Amino acid sequence: MVKLLIISAFNSNLLAQGYQDKREQIEAEKIAFFTEKINLSPEEATKFWPLYNKYQSKLEMLHDERRKNMHFYMENHEAIGSAEAMEIADKHVQSKVKEAAILSEFHEEMKKVLSPAKIIKVYAAEREFRHYLIKRLRGRHGGGGKGQGPKPSCIPYKPL
Repeated sequence: MVKLLIISAFNSNLLAQGYQDKREQIEAEKIAFFTEKINLSPEEATKFWPLYNKYQSKLEMLHDERRKNMHFYMENHEAIGSAEAMEIADKHVQSKVKEAAILSEFHEEMKKVLSPAKIIKVYAAEREFRHYLIKRLRGRHGGGGKGQGPKPSCIPYKPL
């Protein structure tokens, strides 16, 4: 029994480490992808990345909260009354409103460090990178794609 617990704990640790490694790999790909697509100067990059990282951190906290609320509902939906269900639905909408406010704040901060054309390139790069990740996941899990999809630098980019 003790061996089983030790093996289980070890496997959980490996899975967590693998997840963290994968997140770090994706972040590194994202930085390279954005740097290429947005064409940031070194001065712009030193100002942009702290803003972007702060923006992403706020979004991640918000998404975690929203995920927890939805998970709670999915696990307990049969025992939840209408009032509590409405409260969860209201929290979901409030979360979306907060997300828009976070984007608006980030947008205003970017105006101070990037040209309008580069701001639009940031939004385009986010969209393209998200599509790249989705395509890669579909390919990995048999969703109709082949292999892992194109590398980020191979995704066609059409400047605005």
